[in-house]
Amino acid sequence: MLIYDVGIPCRKGHTTGRYTVSRKCVQCAKDAALAWNRANPEKARKHCDNYRANHREEESARSKNWRTKHPDRVKANNEKWQAANWVKYLGISSSWKRRNRGHVNAKTKERRLAQIQRTPKWLTDQDFTDIKKFYDLAHELSQAYGFPWHVDHIIPLKGKTVSGLHVVDNLQIIPGSENSRKGNRFYGC
Repeated sequence: MLIYDVGIPCRKGHTTGRYTVSRKCVQCAKDAALAWNRANPEKARKHCDNYRANHREEESARSKNWRTKHPDRVKANNEKWQAANWVKYLGISSSWKRRNRGHVNAKTKERRLAQIQRTPKWLTDQDFTDIKKFYDLAHELSQAYGFPWHVDHIIPLKGKTVSGLHVVDNLQIIPGSENSRKGNRFYGC
């Protein structure tokens, strides 16, 4: 649709321009469409579903383009949805892991190898016992509080700017959600 600007506001004071075919104010037309959608939610939903079914490729490309341009908003929206629907998210996550066992196993193996490579040879049996205590305590906290607690490496094993070691002084126990949010980032001292 072509839009032109007459420089004169409409009856409601909008200066957004007008459509060339109908000469309607753009903002007034948007307001009318929103009002109709609110008044007829079933018809509006059906119309949207039909449009998406008939324009699947276009909608997919548009959505992909928006997600590429706004990765921070996509991440925030995902985190918000996951927090509000955590039971459903756990089900989706576990079913994805079952369908993609090869990918999950490869990532697990990669993490284990990175941990082994960053475990110094000079650690004593007492050091390994202390490390095990961190993991035991994290498990106990998870059982007690009903949500996961993780053993986190303060300086990540595979950080972008710095890599830490798998030693007692580099470990901390934090809630799983905080550990996921932190990722492989190091915030410094």
